[in-house]
Amino acid sequence: MSFQYYKTLQDRSEKKIKFYLENIRPRLTEMELDLLLLDFNKELKSKSKSTIEKRVKKYSFIEGFVNIEEKNRVFADFSKLKSDQLKLLYKIFISREINNKLAIKWRFNQYLKITREIDLSSIHICYKPTKDIPVDFILETFSDQLLLVTCFDILELNDYMAIQDQISDFCKDRKYIIDMLILVSNKTYRNIPINEKITINERSVIPELWTEWADLEKPFNGEDMIIINSEKDITIAGYNFTGMSDLLEFTYRKTNGGQISIFKKQGYFSEVVEDKGDIETIWKGIMIKTKDSEVEK
Repeated sequence: MSFQYYKTLQDRSEKKIKFYLENIRPRLTEMELDLLLLDFNKELKSKSKSTIEKRVKKYSFIEGFVNIEEKNRVFADFSKLKSDQLKLLYKIFISREINNKLAIKWRFNQYLKITREIDLSSIHICYKPTKDIPVDFILETFSDQLLLVTCFDILELNDYMAIQDQISDFCKDRKYIIDMLILVSNKTYRNIPINEKITINERSVIPELWTEWADLEKPFNGEDMIIINSEKDITIAGYNFTGMSDLLEFTYRKTNGGQISIFKKQGYFSEVVEDKGDIETIWKGIMIKTKDSEVEK
């Protein structure tokens, strides 16, 4: 369970929803929020579509994509949002009850900000999806690898076969030679031939299939408060993570390593549970960080 569905909340006031959104980690930036609302065709009161696109173009180094790793990033201000926009964000990031392609895209973006599986130097996200752009992310690594990411709600075999030709045409048009293709979905079927090589613009690659899923055996749920005890305590809502793997990735990024203890305070964010419970240890160990690993803000 990530968190209560929106319609089951006792308190759906804007103040309460903003409280939940302000506890999203990693924090959304102003640009990410603008792009997300444009994706879902829900604009901010204070900004026109043209104003947002003008700002986006400043960080657009690849046609149709924007580099969201802003040097002078500003975190999102939820106080400017309308009630339907707050509701949308709650359903995407807190309860995770929206599972369409766009929701998957933005939750994957959150994952990219904490993962250590890919040594990313830049993240370019598509802000003008068209038939000619079947890609949601263009990723670059410090070892000069080029990765493409396409998101789906449910990945079926016919989608898998069709996307190969679409991405191959995209790469030929832009003269891209890719090192990896990542297909991200909420659900998929077992008949996808994930171990077979495919050819993308004369380069053979084995696609990586990343499927969103909630770890039903994780030692915490979305309504728990997580306390990461390192040199100083970090508190974070459980609904930011689908399981221990995500939580440990976040912990690695946000601490200096060494002796780490992780606790949970059960039901801290719950409206239903009056007794918030005792603090319980869910993980304890030592994290060894490389010399070039910096603590992220």
